[in-house]
Amino acid sequence: MRRALKQVAGIQADQEKMCRALKQVSGLQAELGEAQDSLSAGSAECDQLRRIVSYRDVTLDQMRVHLADVVSIRDRAIRDHLTIRNRMALLVSGKSSVTPTEVG
Repeated sequence: MRRALKQVAGIQADQEKMCRALKQVSGLQAELGEAQDSLSAGSAECDQLRRIVSYRDVTLDQMRVHLADVVSIRDRAIRDHLTIRNRMALLVSGKSSVTPTEVG
């Protein structure tokens, strides 16, 4: 009889250990769920940042193209201005065969 009681007590102790272990597993599962939610939120934020960076890169590329166009127009205007100024100087000095109506 004592042996049976000891076995029952041992079984009850094992059951209590298993209950504690199950509670720990349950707590760990809850923590894992929270970690997965946090990871999903972080992943969504990363995706959003990637979209922002991609948009910024596209915008910077567009700005570079626009700036190159502006510089090209400016350079052309400077060349035209210098050409006209040189022609006017030649006309004023009388060294040009161009008539004033051809300059304009």
